[in-house]
Amino acid sequence: MNGACSIALHSKKAENIMKSLTVQLQPDLAPGLDIPLTRSAIEAVAKTDIVVSHSFSAGEDGGPYLNFTFCTFNPRALWLQLSQSLYPDNAWGENLKNSTIVACEGSRGWDNYLLLHHFDRSVALDDPGDL
Repeated sequence: MNGACSIALHSKKAENIMKSLTVQLQPDLAPGLDIPLTRSAIEAVAKTDIVVSHSFSAGEDGGPYLNFTFCTFNPRALWLQLSQSLYPDNAWGENLKNSTIVACEGSRGWDNYLLLHHFDRSVALDDPGDL
């Protein structure tokens, strides 16, 4: 996960900082998952007005992964949108829950990121209210 969105815009009243929020999909953890359909569903969120820009990358690190990174000034609203879109109460949503990690930059970028979702449910998550 990288800091692709690390820019700041300043105004007289407040400082608005764009944050990166990344969904990492590990397809080997959900063998029956339709990857093209899943990619379309994740990328559909990029068309909402809370997303300033987005990027996609793929790699291999002990297994394949797909990273979907969204840049936003409102990470809380973006996480709400993503969590509702990606984790419905059905088999597809369960497959995504079992194969994704979601993290967002913190106040010091990726040095203190917030972990919002992890396929390993024993991993402690950060409070989305801190976004």
